[in-house]
Amino acid sequence: RARYVMPSLGGLTLYPAAGVGAGGLWLQIAEPGAPDFDDVLDNPLRGATLSTGIHLLLDLGVGLEYRIRATSGEGGRAGGVLLGAEAGYVFAPGDTSWGLDGLAEARDGPKLGIEGFYLWFSLGGWGRGGSSGDAASSSRPASAGDGRNSR
Repeated sequence: RARYVMPSLGGLTLYPAAGVGAGGLWLQIAEPGAPDFDDVLDNPLRGATLSTGIHLLLDLGVGLEYRIRATSGEGGRAGGVLLGAEAGYVFAPGDTSWGLDGLAEARDGPKLGIEGFYLWFSLGGWGRGGSSGDAASSSRPASAGDGRNSR
């Protein structure tokens, strides 16, 4: 999954997102209980597994995040609460028909797919550390003339 984060405006960030994955559905039907060996030989049709198999999934969406500043410390440190929402659609290109026990197609099955719209909400925290002023954490390089790391 990848997303492109656009520049924030007043703590609000909008981003498009896209993803690629795989998925499928399985439905197993079986009689409850444990039959004995002779019962299985007399009636071997005690269950079935219906599946759509594994399919390519494509995801396209858009998200929005809002950062609420709760703290501001010395040295440029900041942090707070993050509220977010993302909406999108998952596609399953190609044939997603049902199969029976991996051997044959189960005709006239429901058009239940692994495609669909989603809405996702998030709540979290964020933070950004600052420099403490020493040579190891300073963003500017030390030189012999500035008093740091000189002998």
